Amino acid sequence: MNNFLTFIEFAVSLTIASPFGDISTENPAIGTPVQSAEYILTGLESIPEQNVVRFHVTFGNVKHHKGAPYQWICLDGVKQNGDTYACWALVDRLPWDSAPKKPSQTARYLLQEGDETPLEYVNALTGEALLPELRGWDILFPRPLGDSGSSFPERMHYLGFGFARAEISEGKYFSIPHAERLAIRPDMLVGTGRNFRDLQGARLLNNAEYDYTSYSREDIEELIEVGFNHFWVDEEQREWIRRQPAFYIHRGNDRYPELLYRSNMRGGHAYYDEPGHIARRNMQAEHTPSEMAQLVVEYTQNSARTEVLHRSLEARSDIALGDLNLCHPLPSWETAVSTVWYQMRAGAIGAIHEGRYVIYGQPLTLNMHYGCNIPPYPEYIFRYYYAFLRGAARHFGCDWGTAVYGRLEQPIAPHALTLAYDMGARYFWFWTSDHGAHLPYPEQVNLARTLKAHAEGHPERDMQALLHSARVAIVLPDGYTFEPSGLLYNQATHYLERKNEYGVPYRRVLHNAAVEMERLLRLGIEFDIVVDADGFNGEDYEELIFARPDGTLSLIHGGSQEILSNPRIPPRPRHISKPNLEATCEQNTDSPQQVTLRAKVSGGSPPLGFDAGCDSQTGMRQRNLVVWEHYSPTGGYRLLHGAEHILTLTEPGRHRFRAVTADSYGSVVDRWLEVRD
Repeated sequence: MNNFLTFIEFAVSLTIASPFGDISTENPAIGTPVQSAEYILTGLESIPEQNVVRFHVTFGNVKHHKGAPYQWICLDGVKQNGDTYACWALVDRLPWDSAPKKPSQTARYLLQEGDETPLEYVNALTGEALLPELRGWDILFPRPLGDSGSSFPERMHYLGFGFARAEISEGKYFSIPHAERLAIRPDMLVGTGRNFRDLQGARLLNNAEYDYTSYSREDIEELIEVGFNHFWVDEEQREWIRRQPAFYIHRGNDRYPELLYRSNMRGGHAYYDEPGHIARRNMQAEHTPSEMAQLVVEYTQNSARTEVLHRSLEARSDIALGDLNLCHPLPSWETAVSTVWYQMRAGAIGAIHEGRYVIYGQPLTLNMHYGCNIPPYPEYIFRYYYAFLRGAARHFGCDWGTAVYGRLEQPIAPHALTLAYDMGARYFWFWTSDHGAHLPYPEQVNLARTLKAHAEGHPERDMQALLHSARVAIVLPDGYTFEPSGLLYNQATHYLERKNEYGVPYRRVLHNAAVEMERLLRLGIEFDIVVDADGFNGEDYEELIFARPDGTLSLIHGGSQEILSNPRIPPRPRHISKPNLEATCEQNTDSPQQVTLRAKVSGGSPPLGFDAGCDSQTGMRQRNLVVWEHYSPTGGYRLLHGAEHILTLTEPGRHRFRAVTADSYGSVVDRWLEVRD
């Protein structure tokens, strides 16, 4: 296939026809064709060598695109050190036009650095221009200083400094050069959070750490071939990957301002690191759920990762940034998925969940804590997690995705990615490093290849339609989370038996949401999980299910409201009787502070219990047939794995214990006991 464009357009003057067709001079979209203006830097006495000292803006000919007039515009700059660059864009109006109408549209976009072969950046899915996402046209094209009705204002603001118009010329030679076509799919970012791979190429036992080596060029070329298109790069890799069909993260020790114009340059960092998980460090027992949510917001907003590129460029002696701000927002990479709403409230542009999905893992713990009966089906696991991601993304206008970890059960990993793709995810990442969390390199390659094949077989994705595909929203109270751990924000101080301001246990509120979620899963109805805050009104959902903090449910459908005291129990298949669970709590007669907990499971449907991770010797998943919950008199909580425990109670008062088991259908059996010390 020819990798170079053969389309060339010339415009020599208003009256001379191009050899490739007539130049349209009627109703130009933005300015007079082949008219150009030169601007000179002002207000900077000692000019660093990478700063732009002058630039030209030139209008080309008018082309009709999708039935509307578009016009070519060229911006070319000269730096203090003599280096040059130029970009061409086919636009429907001036990039700096701030009139209150729809944003300017760009049909084509090319960049040339020095005398290199120009690159045309193309959205591989649509064939339209692929524009830089780092900051966009608001910084990449000059802006008028003061009011101006002219296509060439007297003064312009560009890259942090003022520029004065030197002259306007007519009949300037204008051409669209031959360009190498660089096509990338921006609707799916496939990559990892590291710039290295493991050497072993297989899973290690005993939770051993892997040996790692930096990506070679051959590694990156292989990864691009199988579907990766998102990389962290070092200095050497950056110089050649910038011309590859892939996005890259780099701190900015590079040619300036050229790096800003590359559509595949995505900034100095890729993500916020676990705001919902790390913000727990500042959470206290007295905090309300809303106050805990605010701590997640503040942690996200205070992250310095948005400043990495700006600080790196600011520290260079060969650049002056003026008032240019290159801080850029990020998505969050998060384990506590039900906190992503609060991260997007803080300005995160997306969220990627840390996928550690286990078939007989999350469904059974959800059933244990929230009193639902979700069958242990892989798709149900994914839809539970993706409902938080898509719901928040829909409300805040963001993106979402998932990441495969080494602790994600291998047989279901391909389905986790392909279902996310079908539901409209943008991010498909893999975790590299940290013992058992690491996903070995060959598995990353194979999963990326599987995802690529699926995407090629289903290339048409209407991302907005997919983002709005859920018919129903389950609406949680502001500040609440809904994690498999059964703890708000995974904090032991906020266990489910604790009561809210209405005197209602958190378990009751979230039980209502969980059973309604089970119903939607069993009926095959698309749903999101959202929060009753930040202006959410749910007007584009068919049904809203509000789990109220007073313990009721409010259903809104077709303009009518119904209040329920209990959730709607879905149709559940009949099966043989549940397991029989016997549980005892015996106090030591000589030392009443010491108690022995014992549980035994017998009869009924096959008992399964709860996931206990992988055996360090064999790598096989292990299970605890029984787990215990201990609620202390002063509000303490702990989860005890295993059927038998000997405890020493240090707090006087009433201690409550709950023994729990589950069968292979997802049904939970529990027994409550108590003692007084």
